Amino acid sequence: MGFQKKNVQQTIDIAFEVETIDERVGTVERVAVQHKFRRPTIKEREYYRQLAHSFKNGKSQIKLTKANLFLWNECVISVSGYDDLPVGDFKSYFQDDIGMEHADASVRIMLDKITENESELEKNSD
Repeated sequence: MGFQKKNVQQTIDIAFEVETIDERVGTVERVAVQHKFRRPTIKEREYYRQLAHSFKNGKSQIKLTKANLFLWNECVISVSGYDDLPVGDFKSYFQDDIGMEHADASVRIMLDKITENESELEKNSD
């Protein structure tokens, strides 16, 4: 069986655990959350690279978080595991520091997953 474009995964599910503290009883609990993305386009990936590696006074300045938040906003389809998620526009939930940390982390994991898959394709093509 050869390569077929229709078989390329178009959505990427990223799940990770976060710690929560129940202040009433003082216990720490690990809770799973999930962010579902559509595959970033080549144009989005190029813009991501521009945002991530800018230059100022001839020196490279890495701004991964800003680039990750751009990609999250463009590609996220849905999220789950958040009990206090508002109904409707879920993206507004991720506009504070904690929400942006989750968005940033989920994109980092997604990009690692995409890179891993593409590296595997390259390795298998030799």
